[in-house]
Amino acid sequence: KIFGKICYGFCRNKDGIVETIPDKATVVKMIFSLYLDGNSLEDIQQYLFEIQIPSPSGKEKWSRDVLNKLQV
Repeated sequence: KIFGKICYGFCRNKDGIVETIPDKATVVKMIFSLYLDGNSLEDIQQYLFEIQIPSPSGKEKWSRDVLNKLQV
């Protein structure tokens, strides 16, 4: 069990255990792959917008700050 905020791509089940959300985990893997391939955060932001992947807060466009926090 983990207490506190859960990162994008994960959720808590009814027992409080952290589990992966497969479709969102795929997005996280894609973001890291794009970054490792040399894409800037702005490039990734635009790509996610173009393929219509909403941000964790449900907005149409991911903020650079949110993408940057995934790297930490």
